[in-house]
Amino acid sequence: MKSAISATFALLVAGTAAASAADLPTRTYTKAPVLVQVYNWTGFYIGVNAGIGGDKTDYNFGGVASGNVTSFGGFGGGQIGYNYQFAGNWVAGIEADIQGGSLKSEINASIPPVGLSGGTEMKWFGTVRGRLGYAFDRVLVYGTGGFAYGSEDTYLNAAPLLTFSRSADLTGWTAGGGVEYAVTNNVSVKTEYLYFEFDRNNIAAIGPTTIDNKVTAHTLKVGLNYAFGK
Repeated sequence: MKSAISATFALLVAGTAAASAADLPTRTYTKAPVLVQVYNWTGFYIGVNAGIGGDKTDYNFGGVASGNVTSFGGFGGGQIGYNYQFAGNWVAGIEADIQGGSLKSEINASIPPVGLSGGTEMKWFGTVRGRLGYAFDRVLVYGTGGFAYGSEDTYLNAAPLLTFSRSADLTGWTAGGGVEYAVTNNVSVKTEYLYFEFDRNNIAAIGPTTIDNKVTAHTLKVGLNYAFGK
């Protein structure tokens, strides 16, 4: 009899425990969040680029006559620079580049009995610029500006009155902007627009009359950079 009572009591306790366990809420497990590494633009880089450009060359013939000729051409070169990311997403930097190619303007005319031909060709140019931009993770949007330099070859043939050719250094300023995208931690691609304005140059003198010119240019290029230490 006692054994039957004990067995019945044990069954009641087990049933109560099972019912209580069934009423408990189901335990859920939350996965730890996945940490996404944000790209950092700080570091040195080196790269190559290619593009097209042109605008015009203004000529002034001693205040007696003036005119301009449209220029156009292609170029390619390289760049080196350093970026520093600060205050979250802001990026400041400095970049130097040099390009070789041909941005050329030409004129051909005939004013009997004189035939006139001439032009100016910029065979190489470069810049030293500051950059300031804002990074959206791997996308950097920036403005840039600074010092521009280069060289021009100018010739004029107005036989039998005048024939000359001259090479001269150019100095001036440049400004523009661009967008750069980090494809990998080390490799980025960019597209960039720059406007150039060089100082006016005296290119010839005929007695008291001076002939000078002024070169301006718009350029658009694409580039590939390799960043170190990423």
